Amino acid sequence: MTFIKKHRSIISYIFWGGITTLISLGSYALFISLFHVDYQISNILSWILSVTFAFFTNKYFVFKSKSKENFFKELINFYLARLSTLILEAFILWLGISVLNGNEYVWKFLDQIIILIVNFIASKLIFKSENANR
Repeated sequence: MTFIKKHRSIISYIFWGGITTLISLGSYALFISLFHVDYQISNILSWILSVTFAFFTNKYFVFKSKSKENFFKELINFYLARLSTLILEAFILWLGISVLNGNEYVWKFLDQIIILIVNFIASKLIFKSENANR
């Protein structure tokens, strides 16, 4: 088995996760700099955009879930898992920006690394039933 075939889901997740991270960081920066929105509100708005994008890319391209009857179950579980990491993300940003007086862009980038790892594990569990059938 070649390396790419063996690690296809991880490689695909890193690729699509990278694009999702760019959407998250870009929209976060846009809300802060262009619209002057508070960093926590900007984070929630960027979360909505990036999680919606991530659901579809995870479902169809990373984990290749073909299930139509489980679509809403996967959607709800995906958003609930991401909601829990949003809470973690809000805490990391609060700690880095409000407590440690750090730069909101630097802390957003750092928290995305942690969130990417946690979200991969959660996504793998959500789309697990489909992976077992392949």
